[in-house]
Amino acid sequence: MDPDKESTNAAIASAKETGDYPQLSKQDISIIALCISIKGEIISDDFAITNVAKNIGLKVSPIMTNTFQDVGKWVHYCPGCHTNHTTGKECPMCGTPLKKKLLKGQSPSIPVNE
Repeated sequence: MDPDKESTNAAIASAKETGDYPQLSKQDISIIALCISIKGEIISDDFAITNVAKNIGLKVSPIMTNTFQDVGKWVHYCPGCHTNHTTGKECPMCGTPLKKKLLKGQSPSIPVNE
């Protein structure tokens, strides 16, 4: 069974909003999209899948881990000038190498510098 195109596009959009898209495979996106299509439940210990699914409002159950409490949006931040960025390896403002952090409990629409 394959997910419909609308559900696949919704899964991709949500993964991009949370910042999990680079970590997800085509199969991961397909699983999330299929769950959207059939209004099912995802059973997984994969954090990226779980983060995207929970941000969409899908039901998620872990297999062997405790429940995932921390969901949110991944951002790149500069420890030098304390700014957030959507992507990159180096701060465009001061040149410091960027680090990645999860803004817990935040909706995916968090303001960050491009």
